[in-house]
Amino acid sequence: MATFKCTMFFQQGTYGWSESYAQNRPDSSYIFAMAALQQLCQYRSALLGQQSSIVGQRVSDFTIRGDGFPKDTLYPGTPYQGQGSDTPFTSLLALMFNGTYSSRKAIYWRGIPDVVVSNGGTYFPDGSPGFTNNVSQLINFLLTASGGITWGWWGRPTPKPLPVQVANYVTTGTLVTVNFLGAIFPAPLVGTRQSVFFSGINSPAKSAINGTQVVTVTSTTSCQLARPISVFPYVAGGLGTWASPVFQAFSNGTAERITERKAGRAFFVERGRQRVRARG
Repeated sequence: MATFKCTMFFQQGTYGWSESYAQNRPDSSYIFAMAALQQLCQYRSALLGQQSSIVGQRVSDFTIRGDGFPKDTLYPGTPYQGQGSDTPFTSLLALMFNGTYSSRKAIYWRGIPDVVVSNGGTYFPDGSPGFTNNVSQLINFLLTASGGITWGWWGRPTPKPLPVQVANYVTTGTLVTVNFLGAIFPAPLVGTRQSVFFSGINSPAKSAINGTQVVTVTSTTSCQLARPISVFPYVAGGLGTWASPVFQAFSNGTAERITERKAGRAFFVERGRQRVRARG
């Protein structure tokens, strides 16, 4: 099982932006993850105006630093022939929720047809025949994927993990192992790298451990700091809070309203013109 960051790259005129979704799947295949992302591109491109297109895709494993499998398949915004795209700064805000509605993910769909944005900047889906249906199909695809695939986002766990009291830490050379008075990590995380926020160790003195540290989980109640560090002996106190992001699955979603979301700098123009805002 693996969770992939699936990114689409968009272009509209000389402007560009990206959208990313998390794909949790029963295997660790980059090729299969890309195939699922390209299916998603078909639904997403159905929301694009004539001047907008998806020009590339990339998948990468959230737990592997520096990896990436790219493609440059083109998905033009052809469903709305004759219906131009609104400015690349105009977006349709979609809110996606997890299963308990305790957390949500905001997604900004840019490149939408100008005709679904009425005077005053309100959402007018009836301005383009079939647009509401295409929005529903995209959301439905994200909620009901098959083959063991689940779509969602990579974010902080909810409810927020509670801090656990530090029992002590021991050093072996420059490697530091921190022990806690209770379980801080779920059992499946043993052997993985996570992030922990430490506070109050050896207070009122300032310990080099305090702050966010990348650790290797050695048990549900202990971890070893990933980077070598020199510390004074443990005296007392301290809390640790598991702070790593996790996969959260989409369970419901809705298109909310029109909003503004800045696109990336313009391509292929001199630097002084890159900051000029699109108008129209």
